[in-house]
Amino acid sequence: MHLYLPLLLRDAVPRCLSWGYVFTEHFLDPALPGWNVSVPDSGAQEVSGSVIHQWTPALTDRFPIVWRNDLFEGSGNDFLFEARFRYSDFTAYGTTVALNSAAFDGNRVANTSDLPPAVEYIMNIHHVVDPTGGIYRFDITLFGGAVKWSGTPGDTGWHEVQVTLEHGNRYSLYVDGAYIGTVVSATRPTSVYIGNPTLQRWYGQWTQLYVDYIRISRCLIWGW
Repeated sequence: MHLYLPLLLRDAVPRCLSWGYVFTEHFLDPALPGWNVSVPDSGAQEVSGSVIHQWTPALTDRFPIVWRNDLFEGSGNDFLFEARFRYSDFTAYGTTVALNSAAFDGNRVANTSDLPPAVEYIMNIHHVVDPTGGIYRFDITLFGGAVKWSGTPGDTGWHEVQVTLEHGNRYSLYVDGAYIGTVVSATRPTSVYIGNPTLQRWYGQWTQLYVDYIRISRCLIWGW
């Protein structure tokens, strides 16, 4: 259950004034230690220059995916999640960075079925450019759209997304340093993935995804 809070209410309880890193992944090691990796024969993935790059060289029904289920173990009532990302070579098959409220096991889901309720629920990035279907979307959402940022479809620039959890079960979304909105929920993240876990009915190209880093912090100093 969640409730949208207007900007005027978000300072009614203590806020974090200083965060400290507890996890940083700058994608320097191609072996991706600690991550689970699923790259199909028809997909490609490269870790180089502090960026993980995922794409599909040929038409295919599936996309690479990497994930972890341990990044929020022991997380209490505060954290700051950060990711820097960009897209290129846009198609009707979108790719994402997602925060999930359940563990992810790497299983792929047919696109004719809904994703499990906990998958991509806390945060989802959706970037699709589909002239044939008339779909043009670049959105970042919290909790199924309770808070939503909309960008320019086809944008290839780098962006930074931040999700904070602070006192009062308050999740806030920031994009490129700008505050977007706050939602209240007792739900907690369990897993993170990069890529796309769906199986498409028709073979096609997939939108290419680049991620520069993922970082998680805990609050060091609270205040008003």
